[in-house]
Amino acid sequence: MTLAVLFVGASAHAQQSALNDLYLFNPTVVDPTFAGQTQYQFHSAFQQKWVGVEGAPRTLALYGDFNIKTLGVHVGIQSDQAGPVTRTSPTINVAQTVQLAKDHKLSVGLRAQLDNWVVDYTKPRNVLFDPVFQGITRSALNPNLGLGITYLYSDRFYVGASVLDMVGKGWSQDQPLYAHAHVYAGYFHPINRTTRVAVSGVVNRTSNAPYDVNLHVLLQNEKMGSAGLLYSPGDGLGFALAAPLHESFKLYYHYIYPLNPLQALSNQSHTIGISYRMKIQKDCALQGQRYF
Repeated sequence: MTLAVLFVGASAHAQQSALNDLYLFNPTVVDPTFAGQTQYQFHSAFQQKWVGVEGAPRTLALYGDFNIKTLGVHVGIQSDQAGPVTRTSPTINVAQTVQLAKDHKLSVGLRAQLDNWVVDYTKPRNVLFDPVFQGITRSALNPNLGLGITYLYSDRFYVGASVLDMVGKGWSQDQPLYAHAHVYAGYFHPINRTTRVAVSGVVNRTSNAPYDVNLHVLLQNEKMGSAGLLYSPGDGLGFALAAPLHESFKLYYHYIYPLNPLQALSNQSHTIGISYRMKIQKDCALQGQRYF
């Protein structure tokens, strides 16, 4: 059943969005309100899910984060491949934060995106004989939008929601591209001036797909980096690490072990990333879902 869901086109529609492990070191993946919060930081990441399974999802991404006066700006390009379908999307996210009261802030964000879909009929091999894929391919650039909102209390708690893929078109002319909704929250508990515990969760919802819940507990230190556990009920269990390589560079790694029938085929999913932060330092408009 798991492999059938992976390769049947109708179900692939709902899953053809970057798997959300990437937001652990780049929260703008799931909500444009976090644009600008990492202050002139550049990210690159590669994710491979379910190693050894033909057609398993993989993602390659490049991002840059900036501040223009009080406006946060986040630009990037992301390529997601799932089975025979590849989606390449250049994006720009902008966010504005409003001070509601002394310890209360509200941030709103907008994402503008272009999607380019390509169907490779040579892999996986069964695509040639699957009627779902016959005569459907989309190679033009299709506009897309996303919206988000986040409430922040001091630097200790945040909660927010977003909706992505609001108006876009998918690779099939017969079925729509379903919107992706995210609800998330987090709490930071300080241990001392340089160390804190971050507890967070995100719930993802897409039409024609089950709810996806992700929970995280991470220990963060400003000088040494971060380490913690990742858990998705019925889906996967793993860990996340982040380590400074230099005063401007950080290396990220996530590992997930499947807690579903995929155990019979693959016992590992990996995400690796590196970031570079320019020495330009400005006050951050929004301090929120900063796991690392």
